[in-house]
Amino acid sequence: MQTEKILIDSLRLLNFFDVTPRLLSDERCCGHDLLWSGDKENFERISRLNIDQLNKLGIETVITACPECFMTLHTTYASQGLPINFKVVHIYDFLEEQIDKGAVGFKPLDRNITFQDSCRLGRLENRVELPRKLLQRLKPLKFEEMKESGGAAICCGNSAWIGCDSFSKAMQVKRLEQVQATGSDLLITACPKCQIHLKCAMEDPFRREQLSVEMMDLTSIIAQTIRWE
Repeated sequence: MQTEKILIDSLRLLNFFDVTPRLLSDERCCGHDLLWSGDKENFERISRLNIDQLNKLGIETVITACPECFMTLHTTYASQGLPINFKVVHIYDFLEEQIDKGAVGFKPLDRNITFQDSCRLGRLENRVELPRKLLQRLKPLKFEEMKESGGAAICCGNSAWIGCDSFSKAMQVKRLEQVQATGSDLLITACPKCQIHLKCAMEDPFRREQLSVEMMDLTSIIAQTIRWE
């Protein structure tokens, strides 16, 4: 599983729209997993380091492709009393704004697709419509939602890298069964952890053939198919 490709494709898309972002050589985690695993002390410590660094550099806008980073920087820092002086933008917002200006289109995608919602961007940030705006711009053979989608979508079964047990695995298997029920041959994801945990479930030696499906992040699909018109 090469989730770093999401970052590479995000940079390609920014460059496509003539944006050259500053990359931090000593970038730290946003702190999401620390907070969700109960380590509030170290979450606050790393959060303040991030805020101080970005403010010191005079950063005005932070663009992130990770829904957990987006929620943490955009919402959680403020809710924890950590004021920020920069704007936080998800790459989907950036892309939708740029694409909506016109002059770009998409190559046909010879795949049947379905979509796995991100818990953080979907339910917690209430942005279920955002990735769907981009999905509707693609040109697949077919796009079919799973039985439970949007705000009712099933989680990939884990958070903060803790608590992966038989209950988590059952959720993952159920979700992959819903993917198969759509007849899709490509599952588009919006979160790197979804890729990791669902891929893990596909490795079940007894049900590998039944559950396996190719996965790709929405960012990567857009990077592969977008074109100037």
